[in-house]
Amino acid sequence: MKKGHLTLVDGAEAPRKPPTPRRLSTNREGQFQLELQDGDIRHILIVAMDAVHGSRVATAVEKTLPITVVDLRQTLRFDQPGLSRTSFFDQLKRVRATYMREPVDWPHLQSRHLITDQRLPTRVYHEAVERWDGHVALLVSKAEHAQYLKALLNRDLSERRPEGWDIMQVA
Repeated sequence: MKKGHLTLVDGAEAPRKPPTPRRLSTNREGQFQLELQDGDIRHILIVAMDAVHGSRVATAVEKTLPITVVDLRQTLRFDQPGLSRTSFFDQLKRVRATYMREPVDWPHLQSRHLITDQRLPTRVYHEAVERWDGHVALLVSKAEHAQYLKALLNRDLSERRPEGWDIMQVA
């Protein structure tokens, strides 16, 4: 029996070549995962909120379209120029992103001396490394927190998934 697939088309004209469908498969541990199309890159966006203008945050979210936003800050502030709590959460609602709060105790972390036994926070590891079904945005307070997080993500992603991802920093 031949299996088909359904393609949704916006507009009056159908595409000439149907897009490659995404497939649901299992990884080595037997967990289901959504495979990205060939050539797709998963973007992990790290935003240093204290050092960025609100319009840059909005532009980065619009371009990346994250499915998950994990806020790692101790104190939630959205009072930067060009940004407010209402506008930020309205934008997340428009792009259908899930917002999660997972505060990290940053003072004990040093990005210049990355110790090999230091690990990513559990929620970040799950959303950015284990779960592989869309782009992720991570909100931190300071640029040095972003550098530290980028180093840990780079190490863990290189070990688990050698290709198909890109870490971008907005500061």
